[in-house]
Amino acid sequence: DTLDIERLRVSWGALFVEGDGQLIRNRADGHLDGALSLTLQDWRRFHTMLVASGALSPDAAMMAGLFLGALAEPGSTSVTLPLEIRQSVVSIGPFGLVQLPAL
Repeated sequence: DTLDIERLRVSWGALFVEGDGQLIRNRADGHLDGALSLTLQDWRRFHTMLVASGALSPDAAMMAGLFLGALAEPGSTSVTLPLEIRQSVVSIGPFGLVQLPAL
């Protein structure tokens, strides 16, 4: 089963995200594979939300801030994140973010 996402828009408080991509559900085990490209309009707000929620340890928060800042164009707060999903694990490059439940 394939889900093509042509235009994704999320507004959550002060956080705005746009994206697209494709997800493929493995019929045998329900795991997802695919890729999403998400653009955060203000990566600093996203980072602040992650830290405030406790989703990141202090060390991880520092590394995430450096990583997101490095992805942004100079003078911009917008950043595009290439997310990969393999066996329902969402990652940015070598950094695993979250395990999604099987569907």
